[in-house]
Amino acid sequence: MTHMTREERATRARTLYRAGWSDPAIAAHLGVSTRTVLRLRHEPTRARKATVVIDRPRPAEGWHRHGACTRPTPIPADWDGDGTTTESIAAQNVCVLRCPVRALCLAEAMHGEGAMPTRGRGGIAGGLTPVQRASLYRALRSRTQEVPA
Repeated sequence: MTHMTREERATRARTLYRAGWSDPAIAAHLGVSTRTVLRLRHEPTRARKATVVIDRPRPAEGWHRHGACTRPTPIPADWDGDGTTTESIAAQNVCVLRCPVRALCLAEAMHGEGAMPTRGRGGIAGGLTPVQRASLYRALRSRTQEVPA
């Protein structure tokens, strides 16, 4: 595992715990003790604003070459996963923690996939799995529905 800040480790520990991982498995994955995992999972984190825009024009071309998934030597199978294998989780970590164009990637994925069902979506994009993107789309869609007066 690459070097992460304490906040990044705490976020990752909580994410893995919600995904059903045991504390010893999380500890082994992060390279810390089980006791540290318990502390990481329960410590408060700074709130971050999530900015996701749908129903916008497609992002400008040319940003793809700056993606973390293009360097140094990407393994396509890592990015094609659904976030349940060790390899696709590692790919998701790289995307979330290191990619300078993550927002553009997510915007393009959301634009291209639209209301597509989960099974039609593929791979890690913008740091999210197909299931996470489908859920995000539904949540954003429900917020943009007009409320009858």
